[in-house]
Amino acid sequence: MPLASCSVNENGPWLTVGPRSAVDITAGRLPLANDLALLPLPFFDERDPHTVQATFVFAQTPSAGELEASGIVASWLGSFAGFRGVNFPTSFGALPSGNAIVFASGNDVVPGLPLPHAAGPTLAVVPNPVDPAGKLLLVLGRDTADLRAAAQGLALGGGSYKAGAVSAVAATAPTERRPYDAPGWISDSRPVKFSEAGDH
Repeated sequence: MPLASCSVNENGPWLTVGPRSAVDITAGRLPLANDLALLPLPFFDERDPHTVQATFVFAQTPSAGELEASGIVASWLGSFAGFRGVNFPTSFGALPSGNAIVFASGNDVVPGLPLPHAAGPTLAVVPNPVDPAGKLLLVLGRDTADLRAAAQGLALGGGSYKAGAVSAVAATAPTERRPYDAPGWISDSRPVKFSEAGDH
């Protein structure tokens, strides 16, 4: 029997597929635009059940302020990851392949990466110079206070940055916390469905 045959009758065209048939699929990755509006892509995709991987890049050994900014961004990604978990490999003064998040302030230099000028807290998305398929999220500022403000603007959102490749970030203060209001807690202020409990 041939692998496939086609015929036409009064009911329209028919395709008969033989038992030894095979489907050969070639896939390629589509390029992602340099647009902050796409975040948290490419670092988190809700359709991907695997552990979230996000490499953090520092120009040198990070200061306490840089660690605080990176902790804010790590919490932001962790809030999306949920059951998947998240890993944060770290690179100092060198760009990895794939997607990565770069923290830079003042006169920091990351070899091979031209950094846009930051007149204040700034976020940017640029191609990864060492990997055409990768993207870099740049968290920038004049100093570590700006860096922290940029990280808070990213994590808290609320329109503090604009769509596009580069955006200044408005200062965003976290709202006052209430007991048990963290995303991982089940609300105690109303009845909770069993279907909601599975999300925590």
